[in-house]
Amino acid sequence: MLRDKVDKISPKELSVSIDELPREGSNFSAFFNVVCLIAGAGTLGMPDSFKSGGWISIGFIFLSGLASWYTGTLIIECLYYRPGSRLQDYPSIGEAAFGIAGRRVLMTFHYAIMLGVATLFIMLSGQNLQSFSSDRGFEINERIWIAIAGSCVLIPYATTKSMKEVAGMSVIGVATTVITVIISCTVGLLDFKNQGVINRELINWVGIPTSLATIGFSFGGTVIYTHVEASMRHPKMWPYVLAMALGSVSILYLLMGSTGYLVYGDKVLNPILNSLPSSIAVDIAFIIITLHLVATAPLPLTSFSLEFERLLKIEDAVLVRVCTRVLIVTMLTLIAAFLPYFGKFMALVGALSNWYWSILLLYYATSSYLVGEIAPCILTFL
Repeated sequence: MLRDKVDKISPKELSVSIDELPREGSNFSAFFNVVCLIAGAGTLGMPDSFKSGGWISIGFIFLSGLASWYTGTLIIECLYYRPGSRLQDYPSIGEAAFGIAGRRVLMTFHYAIMLGVATLFIMLSGQNLQSFSSDRGFEINERIWIAIAGSCVLIPYATTKSMKEVAGMSVIGVATTVITVIISCTVGLLDFKNQGVINRELINWVGIPTSLATIGFSFGGTVIYTHVEASMRHPKMWPYVLAMALGSVSILYLLMGSTGYLVYGDKVLNPILNSLPSSIAVDIAFIIITLHLVATAPLPLTSFSLEFERLLKIEDAVLVRVCTRVLIVTMLTLIAAFLPYFGKFMALVGALSNWYWSILLLYYATSSYLVGEIAPCILTFL
């Protein structure tokens, strides 16, 4: 069904020859790119997810990781519907499945989540820096810190072109996440003896929807999958690289979530660093997790630019490309600094784009029976 639809549209515009793809990235760079983006989304808030759902949240981590791997591999399979060629990007699958309307709808959510996540990271970095400095007597306006964070994001984003070149920032992001998890778990376990009566539930029925939704969102990396895979020298290794990346993320989530909930139970705060006793180690964790946010923001931005610059046909015009990226980061930084309730808005956009549209698209694209008989009912219901 997908092949028939693509052939009728304009395969030359939707797809590109496999030989034309600049495959220069290694499996390790792909691994770090995926882990860096996903792990930072929910590591510090994982104990709070356990508080919402109880110990059953451990199962939600495995369930969400498996679902993310399944959809991640199916997305890439959809790109290679025809031997010797590859659909160019995620919105191209939408056009192949729905026509031009499908491309436009999916592109709206796709671009919104990429730009929104980067904006959220810039905003959180500035807020962390403002909180850290004010606690030490340096009263600097939060918007100034957000501008500084935006400038730090701009440097690697404007000076790199592909996902392979951003891999260095990904290594930093993964390292900071691992260090933060180690510090948080160690300090938390040492604080265990100081806790009084703590309530811990096996299953909190009321909070299960919140826990499942939060953990599911924390595994969202769909926005960069197509570009990460396109940069790999050995694309057939994608399912294995994705499995290793999601497995590593699951381990980090399990360590952080189970330790935080074990120590602090229903009293745990979000982020977990607010529950830990003040110490130099916690200050270090606070600083490096902010570094992680700055290192991760270029990932969705680069993924966005690879599509946007190809759309405008400016990918080979270095000066125009750099100016465009400077303008993008400037606009996102202004949104982060002045738009109220942006974090809550992104939670809504992320939930819609990361799960419902991804899964619905894949079912449309891979099952002719579902397209012809069931999908219209599902779409009407949603």
